[in-house]
Amino acid sequence: MEEILNRLDDKKIIGKVTLTDGAKLSVPKLSLSKIISVVKFIGTDGARLYADIRELLLDETVQGVEKLTLVMAELQENQLIHIFSILLDLEDEEALSLDINEMLDVLLVYIEKTNIKKTFLQIRTLYKALYNKEMPTFKEILNDLFPPEELEKAKAEAAQAKSASMPTAMPATDSPGEN
Repeated sequence: MEEILNRLDDKKIIGKVTLTDGAKLSVPKLSLSKIISVVKFIGTDGARLYADIRELLLDETVQGVEKLTLVMAELQENQLIHIFSILLDLEDEEALSLDINEMLDVLLVYIEKTNIKKTFLQIRTLYKALYNKEMPTFKEILNDLFPPEELEKAKAEAAQAKSASMPTAMPATDSPGEN
């Protein structure tokens, strides 16, 4: 079977990313196997993680940075990076060794070389078919992490703090040197 698939897909690498040490990281094509692995991760570990985090997010006794800190404390590094390790055919530890710019470069290759929007929609459809429930959208997850009303409150507090820390302007006078 693998021989047949190899003949059908002669372009397994869609791009390369130059790492900070000068080495090249091959960015593999998104295969059905990878998509199924991502969906399985989201449907099992991801769903458990989201359920745990959602309880923290809905806890009204915790606000702002404290809430974000508690959410981040619940997550393990390898859980956050696992989708990258699936996509890049790396072990979690290898994926964790990539810096943020290298990860962004990988994302850019996928965005430029694939129809990532269609892929995400297919992942959501497959998730629903396998688990009989809707996968939260990225926007829903962000809204849970950072509710719009909390963001507005934080912006207002930041603006107020900024204006309070600015020196007050001296009143204008009619003659020079007069204060």
